[in-house]
Amino acid sequence: MFIFATLFFGILTDAGTFDPIIKKIFKLVGRDPVKIVLGTAILSMFVHLDGNGAVTFLVVIPALLPLFDAVGMKRTTLATVVALSAGLVNMEPWGGVPLRAMSVLKVSSTELFNPLLVPILVGAIFILFIDYRLAKKEVERIGKENLLNTDIGEMIIDEEKQKLFRPKLFWVNILTIIITIGILIKGMFAPTAVFMISFTIALIINYPNVKEQRKRIDAHAKEALLMSSILFAAGAFVGIMQNSGMIESMAKVLISIVPNALGQHLAVYRNAS
Repeated sequence: MFIFATLFFGILTDAGTFDPIIKKIFKLVGRDPVKIVLGTAILSMFVHLDGNGAVTFLVVIPALLPLFDAVGMKRTTLATVVALSAGLVNMEPWGGVPLRAMSVLKVSSTELFNPLLVPILVGAIFILFIDYRLAKKEVERIGKENLLNTDIGEMIIDEEKQKLFRPKLFWVNILTIIITIGILIKGMFAPTAVFMISFTIALIINYPNVKEQRKRIDAHAKEALLMSSILFAAGAFVGIMQNSGMIESMAKVLISIVPNALGQHLAVYRNAS
C-alpha cells in the first residue's frame, strides 16, 4: 500500500496537481507573518499527502525559507510549523506510523483510521492554533513597523518540471484523489488494491506514453522502496520481539514499576477474537 500510495501522489505532484493550490496559498500569505505561518502549515499538509517526510521538508523549507528570512522571522518557527503539520498528516492510513500500528495490532486500515478522523480534525485545528500563536509572537518580536514590505512573488519552477505539468487535467486529478480517499475511508476495497488502481489510472491519464511512464515510475521508485524497506524491517523487528516473548517480558517489568493508582489510566487493547 505504501509503495503504490507514494507512486500515486508522486505522479500527481509531477503533473502539477498541487501547483495551483500552492500558488494560491503563496498569493494569500503576502508579507503578514500570521498568514505566512498558517500558509506554511496548510502547504505542508498538502505536500505530506504522500507520507514522505523527507520530500515534505525538501519542498516546503527551500520554498519558504527566503520569505521567512526577508520578513525577519525565526527559522526555528518554520521548522516547527512544518514538523507539526507533517506529524499530523503522517497519521494517514498509508503513513509509516499507522502501517506499523496495523502490523502490531493486526487490524485493517479502515478499522484503525476511521476512529481517528475526528481526533485528526481536532488535531489540525489545535495545530493551526499553535501556529497562530507562534506567528503572533513573531509579530511582537519583530514589531509591525519593522516588517519589510516583502511579497511572496511568483514561484520559481524548473523548466524540466514544467514540461511534466498537466494543467488541463487538474480537476480530473483532484477528482481521482477525492474518490480514492473516499473509497479508503468507506473501506469498500483493500487499500492496496485501491492505490494500485488509482496509481495506474493517474499514470495512464497524465502520461499515456510508455517511455514517460517508465521515467515517472523510476523517479519515485527509489523513495517508495526505501521507505517500504524500513517498514518491512520494523515489521520483522516487531515480529521477533513478539514471538520471542521479549515484548511480554518488558511489559511485565514496566507494569511492576507503574503504581496501582495510575494503572487504570493506561490504554488497553483487547482483541475481539
